[in-house]
Amino acid sequence: MSNPIPYRIVEIIVNGFNVQSDENLDKNIEINVSTEFSYAVNIPAHRVRCISKYIYTQEEKEVLSCDLTCTFEVKEEAFNSFIKDDKLTLDVDWLRYMATIAVGAARGEIHARAEIEKSDLSEVILPPINLVEIIKESAIFPVVKPEEN
Repeated sequence: MSNPIPYRIVEIIVNGFNVQSDENLDKNIEINVSTEFSYAVNIPAHRVRCISKYIYTQEEKEVLSCDLTCTFEVKEEAFNSFIKDDKLTLDVDWLRYMATIAVGAARGEIHARAEIEKSDLSEVILPPINLVEIIKESAIFPVVKPEEN
């Protein structure tokens, strides 16, 4: 990003975490990881949410899942610069940047929670994720202006 966006992380929430018992795990079979990312905005609060999901599968059986939300508060002036013609546009590079932070948070959460569960999956570190392949375009949100009385 050529123009840094002033923000702060205001919350990291694990909305769901599930790990299967190690009885269902075969250490000799590869574990695949799939990810999903979506975004939401709260225009009056100048906030953007990066909602991410991480699923570990082995032979098409889900062995671990983690749903995580990172919320970013953007300085008002910068946030308002995203709005043009009743649309708020989040640039693809900014989306990837937020997702990078979410992936790092998820990596730690997954490891720690799997360790607490005493699961062998604590040894499987969330691998690097190519966000350029996953997040390919900017996100556009309609801006609904309050009706005047």
